[in-house]
Amino acid sequence: MAKLTRLVVRETSVLKGVLLKFLLVLVVVFSFSFYSYAEDIDLRNVVRQSKLETIELPSIVEGHLNLSGLFSIENFIFPTEVHGDLYLSGLYKVDFVYLPEVLKGDLHTESLRYGTDLVLPRVISGGIYLGKLEKTTELEFPMVVTKNVDLSKLKEYKKLKLPEVVGGYLKLSSLETLDQFVLPKKVGGDLHLSKLNPDTMVDLPKHVGGSLYIESLEGLENIKLPEFIGGDIYVSKMPTIVKEVLPVSFSGEVYHLPVASLNIFNL
Repeated sequence: MAKLTRLVVRETSVLKGVLLKFLLVLVVVFSFSFYSYAEDIDLRNVVRQSKLETIELPSIVEGHLNLSGLFSIENFIFPTEVHGDLYLSGLYKVDFVYLPEVLKGDLHTESLRYGTDLVLPRVISGGIYLGKLEKTTELEFPMVVTKNVDLSKLKEYKKLKLPEVVGGYLKLSSLETLDQFVLPKKVGGDLHLSKLNPDTMVDLPKHVGGSLYIESLEGLENIKLPEFIGGDIYVSKMPTIVKEVLPVSFSGEVYHLPVASLNIFNL
């Protein structure tokens, strides 16, 4: 009888131990899910980095992340993944910032003018909008950007690595030279190279699905045109383009824009 009692007590203790371990696993899993995942996060009212650093952001945001109220940010690491758009529309300056490794939406940084050590996402399923960025150090894009890339105002950089494929338009409207970087192999939309130095030697992408803007060029001696241009060609200083130098499949038109009209069209 005593042996039977000890056996029952031992089995009860073992059962309690297993049950406690099971409950502990549930708590850990629940905590991980709670703290590591979140849907849309709207923090547009946060305007100072010091305030943002008091908020524990999850490692994975299942929707959009809105931080459009921030004016500047430095030495900051974002969540690993954002499965929607990332809004940083109010940023004017960044210094040593790691953006999410995976961004399943658009990157909105339309007000950013100066970026030092800005690390872009490794994978992106949207567009990258840096339309007011004037100066940066190193800027390395993922191999493929499925939508638009806007670098309209970029003038100074130390190192620039563009995607091999841009699904939408590519705006490099303010660059006068293309030193130290290679243009993508394919641009699905328009390609804006409006202020290139006439002496620039460059191989343009093999495929431009939209129109080609090369208003500053005076001739095509140093330029290798794309093999395919799906839209039109816009020039300003070039008197004429001989049909023989155009792609065989080119069915668009060559338009001459007056110099005074370039600002009107924001090109």
